[in-house]
Amino acid sequence: MTSPRKTSSYWAQQMVICGAFAVLLSGIGIGGMIFDTEEPGRWFITLLIGLAFLGTLIWLARQYRSMSKEQRAVYAWAIEQQSSADANRNPGSDLAAMATARKAKDGLLTIKEIQQLQDLKPANPYPAPPPAPPAPPTPTWSGPEL
Repeated sequence: MTSPRKTSSYWAQQMVICGAFAVLLSGIGIGGMIFDTEEPGRWFITLLIGLAFLGTLIWLARQYRSMSKEQRAVYAWAIEQQSSADANRNPGSDLAAMATARKAKDGLLTIKEIQQLQDLKPANPYPAPPPAPPAPPTPTWSGPEL
């Protein structure tokens, strides 16, 4: 099982980075617009980028608060497993990694999918109990009573 410190550090790292960039870029953007009278537009773009980081920080905080401790751990585990798989990432694979992490958080990964993720980085164990196997189908009868 992954240690609580390790799983919470993923979320803390994301929030600290977004918060730092939001404050830094917004401050630089506002300061640049005040003091650069020749081209304040470029500083406005810097301010907008800072505000985008602020929006991302708000989204992260809402995601964090909406998940249980186990969901946060499984989400972070799925992201970490996929990011360790190869060093050459692209935005498409990041979107796929986040979709897989969302599926993991919601408990929708099959045992086979969990094993495939586990095989990417065997030293990092799955942080939750494995999902129960699917229940057998319930027979239904729509004909007349016997």
